[in-house]
Amino acid sequence: MTWTLEDRNLNIDVLSRDARSITNKMIDAHVKHKINVYSTLPNDKARFDSATLYIWENGTFPEPLIGFQITDGLSILDGNHRMAALCHCQDTIEEILKIGGVGPAATHKIWMGSHPRGEVPD
Repeated sequence: MTWTLEDRNLNIDVLSRDARSITNKMIDAHVKHKINVYSTLPNDKARFDSATLYIWENGTFPEPLIGFQITDGLSILDGNHRMAALCHCQDTIEEILKIGGVGPAATHKIWMGSHPRGEVPD
């Protein structure tokens, strides 16, 4: 496995089905106050809120995500809370700007893993 630090356009549409599900469930739990697995995990809301506040103030993540491309999209290996916070901020950019925050940047840093021969797993 090799790792490269890339600037990528990250949003809900580039995510794999599983990563999209995690992102949506975190937003449901921490923004829409729906009961699910993420609403019951200790410190989960605090982690989401911390990432959201950082993005409001800086436009991007405090640290790059770690990801891997699979056939149906980007799989997030580390940084699901940051990714969910980014997607939430992308959906609420007008509100962020109204309170003096920074809109999410167009691209974000992510460490991308790849196989030596470039194969993409399912």
